[in-house]
Amino acid sequence: MDLNAWKATAHKNLVRLAEQINDFAPGMIYGALSAAALLPLATAASQADARIALVGLIGGVGGNLLANQLQAWNDHTEPQLANTLSAQAKHDDKLRAALDALLHELAAPQTVRDKLGADDKEWFENILRRGLSQIGSNLTVEGDYIRAVVKDSTNVAIGKNIKQIVKIVNHYYQQNDPQADAERQRRQTVLFQTYLTGLMGETGTLDLSGVDRATASNPEAAKLELAAVYTALYTLGAQAPETAADKPAEHALRMSGERQRQSALAFVNQTHT
Repeated sequence: MDLNAWKATAHKNLVRLAEQINDFAPGMIYGALSAAALLPLATAASQADARIALVGLIGGVGGNLLANQLQAWNDHTEPQLANTLSAQAKHDDKLRAALDALLHELAAPQTVRDKLGADDKEWFENILRRGLSQIGSNLTVEGDYIRAVVKDSTNVAIGKNIKQIVKIVNHYYQQNDPQADAERQRRQTVLFQTYLTGLMGETGTLDLSGVDRATASNPEAAKLELAAVYTALYTLGAQAPETAADKPAEHALRMSGERQRQSALAFVNQTHT
């Protein structure tokens, strides 16, 4: 896939993304834009051509960095790749800088915004601003422009807003199209499951690298699965007055002087119902 073919396919993906943009939380916007741009290269038959296209667009450092990751992403769906890129960009400054350059060169945010209705443009800028802040991106939304901070520390405008319009309605739905509603529900379910899977992967482990020096040379050993060491917290409830409805087991427990053990989760659920 050469540079022009990639740009054309990425543009189609971004136009389609604009039609689905209401399904994305702010934290997923950056990953969604990046995935729409990168997926054509990740699934390209020739990885050598993909590398040439990336280097030709954003230069050798960022282009090679992204090209080296393409093989790991080639079996991802677009929602899965969006989630992966969102998670990785939060913690990898070099990857984030390369993705910033990619989105800038492809004018990805502008492409999506231009395809939105007039009442959606300001809303999109607001959630894009929040999403960029969460990721730590150097792409910023300032006034009439979306700007990218490039290597020479100058701001490069990649899109101009036509006018400011307050968003009143989040989305319009065709109430008489069950098939469209079902497809939208399916897509939202996939996005939700992908987001939760990524969240569990990011928060479901405890990094011991700062505690156990023996794990310094083995990053995988430094990750402790929280589910493997989880211990339920139990509470001891106060004894309730005896009633005629008490079961034999409850009566025996009361006569022994012991208090009933209850999991903390069950106790919280009981007290809030």
